[in-house]
Amino acid sequence: PGVLVLRRLEAVNRSVGRVISGNASERLPAIGFGREFDELADTLNRMLHRQEATLDALKNVSEGIAHDLRTPLARLRNRLEELQAEMDDPARRQEQVDVALAEIDQITSLFEALLALARLEGGKPAQPPALLDIRALIGMIEGLYRPVIEDEGGALRVEDGTSGDDPLMVRGDNSLLIQALSNLLENAIVHGGDRPGVAIRLARPDGMVTVAIADRGPGIPP
Repeated sequence: PGVLVLRRLEAVNRSVGRVISGNASERLPAIGFGREFDELADTLNRMLHRQEATLDALKNVSEGIAHDLRTPLARLRNRLEELQAEMDDPARRQEQVDVALAEIDQITSLFEALLALARLEGGKPAQPPALLDIRALIGMIEGLYRPVIEDEGGALRVEDGTSGDDPLMVRGDNSLLIQALSNLLENAIVHGGDRPGVAIRLARPDGMVTVAIADRGPGIPP
């Protein structure tokens, strides 16, 4: 029996060594010798599972930051170069400053959205949804992306199928909604073909507010 105990403990030690070496998917083998030992192994494995989920969330956030920041940072650099070229035109200079500030606001929202996703993927509770004006949010997104799409020779239009111009309040996470719409618009620009025609469609069928991004691209396979 003593030899069997040593062998099982050695197997546990090898598994722990692999975890320490960076193998986040490693799990401890059953120890045996009673329910208490098996419950200990199960508890440690659940801890390792949570740790792996947290590491995956961190990896996803890092990759998301690298991917999603590339385009807005490039656009911000372009705006600053245009601002430099328009130093003698106060009106154009102010226009470029406004666009650059909007780009910075989008980058800030991107970080907030990625941090919110990291909390969700790491098993932490999400922030409670807040009331926000979806019509105003779409107006902000339109103002940010219209010049980008027009620079590509395309056009962006908003099709508001709801009635009235009053605030249209919904519950949600402002940063995550901005990031979701931004991702869809970025995809429409990249995959919408030459001179992309993009539409932001706002509707309210049966009292449920819906927002859709439409383009003339090939679509996504089922």
